[in-house]
Amino acid sequence: MSAGGAMAAIGGYFALERDSGAGLGWIDDAVRYQSARSAIAAVLNTARPAKVWAPNFICGAVNDTLRAFGAPVKRYTLSETLGIPGHVEPAATDLLVCVDYFGIHANAVAEAIGRFGAGRMLIDASQSMYLRAPTGASTVYSPRKFFGVPDGGMLRTALSVPHPYAPNEVDSLTRSRHLLARRMGLVDAGYALFQEAEASLSGCPPVAMSQFTTALLRSVDCETAAIRRTRNYRHLATRLRAQGFEVPFLPRDAVPLCCPVRCKDAARVRRELATRCLFTPIYWPDADIPDSDRVGLRLRDHTVYLPCDQRYGESDMSYIANVLIESVEAS
Repeated sequence: MSAGGAMAAIGGYFALERDSGAGLGWIDDAVRYQSARSAIAAVLNTARPAKVWAPNFICGAVNDTLRAFGAPVKRYTLSETLGIPGHVEPAATDLLVCVDYFGIHANAVAEAIGRFGAGRMLIDASQSMYLRAPTGASTVYSPRKFFGVPDGGMLRTALSVPHPYAPNEVDSLTRSRHLLARRMGLVDAGYALFQEAEASLSGCPPVAMSQFTTALLRSVDCETAAIRRTRNYRHLATRLRAQGFEVPFLPRDAVPLCCPVRCKDAARVRRELATRCLFTPIYWPDADIPDSDRVGLRLRDHTVYLPCDQRYGESDMSYIANVLIESVEAS
């Protein structure tokens, strides 16, 4: 809601960054790529694993990158804690993908490293910008999911990955149009531009992050963003649990991407929220999940992902909770 009480869109893509902060100091040493999938491709092409283990429930961009690499992919079902189940036994020449889902499952990452060792892990931290990368693991970040920047993927790794090619700065400026549109309040017009920007990053060439994005990330106020995200998440979780909703607890030191809420009829609820200018993402409708993977199916088909990022405050969280409660009660 806007300060004047007029309806404003909540959720969806970001506006162009304009903060004055300290940047992302804990990953200043990361190799900077055009996208997270480019960073993943760099790991695969350097490590050359015989086989890659990956969960059924994972981003289509990761699957596309795995297919492009060409190694056999062994799928696993998620444990109830969104980690790697006990029966997974990768060979020493394999690479194991572990995801910190929604920025609130770092414990699953730590458990996997304890079992298999950091050197055999590819940590997908695309949804976990604030994850402190374990030493020895290859960890991939996607700052576009947390901040208003046009491109970028970041990789911390002990591998000797090749230096990425020089970026195309004009392409980066073109991918900034939706960020500027959102900053100007042109949400609907900017959405088509956002889709174009996403499509322009569908490949995985080893291209560097643009200088424009690099400069924007140096100025983000990551500390304030983390405080707001955690505060917003707790507000939503407390309110919704009191109404009987199932919401994961926020671990200490976790900074969430969003607030997952279990909903039986999630698709209908998302549509209802959109009519109230509340836009929620879908993770990931194209994921091929077998009937035996109950956790993956729940996350794909029976969860609504509410925005709780740094753009919003307590009044916005109250509005979001009220709209969700009303939408579910109307079913």
